[in-house]
Amino acid sequence: SFPTRRSSDLEDAYRKAGNAGARYFITWNIRRIVVWKTDEPGVQLVNRVVYDQEIISGEIESPESLARADFQEELRAGIRAVLGFLSSLFAGLFEPRFLPIDRIFIARLEAALDHPISATSFALVGRATSDRTFRIQFESWMRDTQGWLVTPAAEMENITRASRFTCYVLVNRLCFYNALRRKYEDLPRLTTANNISTGSMLERRLQRAFNDARRFTGDYESVFDGDFGDTLPFLADDAVSDWREMVRLLDNYDFAHIDVDVIGAMYERLITPVERHRYGQHYTQPRVVDLMTALSIQAGTDRILDPGCGGGTFLVGAYRKKSQLSPELDHSELLASLYGCDILHYACHLTTINLAIRDLIDDDNFPRVHRGDFLAYQPGQVFSSQPVRIQAGGLTTRIESSRLGENAIDVVIGNPPYISAKGIPMDAKARYLADARHTWPNFNWKPSSDIYLYFWLHSARFLAEGRSEEH
Repeated sequence: SFPTRRSSDLEDAYRKAGNAGARYFITWNIRRIVVWKTDEPGVQLVNRVVYDQEIISGEIESPESLARADFQEELRAGIRAVLGFLSSLFAGLFEPRFLPIDRIFIARLEAALDHPISATSFALVGRATSDRTFRIQFESWMRDTQGWLVTPAAEMENITRASRFTCYVLVNRLCFYNALRRKYEDLPRLTTANNISTGSMLERRLQRAFNDARRFTGDYESVFDGDFGDTLPFLADDAVSDWREMVRLLDNYDFAHIDVDVIGAMYERLITPVERHRYGQHYTQPRVVDLMTALSIQAGTDRILDPGCGGGTFLVGAYRKKSQLSPELDHSELLASLYGCDILHYACHLTTINLAIRDLIDDDNFPRVHRGDFLAYQPGQVFSSQPVRIQAGGLTTRIESSRLGENAIDVVIGNPPYISAKGIPMDAKARYLADARHTWPNFNWKPSSDIYLYFWLHSARFLAEGRSEEH
């Protein structure tokens, strides 16, 4: 394991390596192989990772899955890779270095989620089979909220995806709750007592904590408010002990001081390449983001819009670039000129976290994130709402709305959805085409246009005169 289900798994492996006098030891939970250095003065055991590789990319639905030819090939390739690493290591060809904390954190998190995800899948199968009302609600959530294809042939794929998705959403919330405690010192420490033994008990305990977070902050509904899907991780009673251990694991990290795009990395791993392509979502590598922000952002006061913000990667890059250009701007001033929009609740959830985590101490730490179809948003409408306080750390006194009008934005940046004309629903396509013809009447519009073209042209309505920065 990484450890998979208990930190004692790692400690047990460490003790055995120490007793054998081994300089390094390996943990392996079939999916992931990790190499640890046994002893290193001043470095905690959990941070002594010198090699970490996930070798099984597909879902392991049963022990029989490992007999599949593609799994067998992945296993062989993974074992050859780790043996090659160890051979070079012991031959003295390089000096091992510990992996950075963000990569270790992600690896531990993913490994710790293995059993809760599989337990949730198993519970989902049972509940959907035995409870017709639940099945209707579940299928409605997948079809209407997530936009997934719901067919008998896709049933097991959807159950696996739903389990993975909702467990990651829950972990995001747990992480952000812990990060908020850096500023809101009276926000209770998140703990789960050992007598919490059922999913319903755990759900009530965590919901109280998330309600506390909303009450203390006056905002972050996009993070802590949920839907039917948020009930799914609590279906499996036998995963409760794993969630209790997860809460303890997260309590060991100070998220507000991890200066990396940890949540964005989780988003990248959550959405597989196949699924990203199907829904027009693409995660952009940080170096590409840095290049694009360097080419487009000219001043720290530039107003930035990402109309399909996904996990918020471009907006985080814009935040960093603007802070470099104008270091006198504080966190709230930087946030006030960054606007993100996405049609998916979870994408808005991640963007909010990614921007807020830049400086949790600032009292006006409320990103401008709009959940909805950007192509349906019209200039002058309410884009987002933020709480206003009379004094620092005080209670919310009123809600202030942000609006985007024409000529309101200096730079439009991002990675828009790449959905072909064939993949756009007919009613949406008709609406997009009618709006484009109305706004740009001199262009010969055709129904065969892909969605990204509509995105850029609609974005241009918000660009200030004299600026034509779309990237």
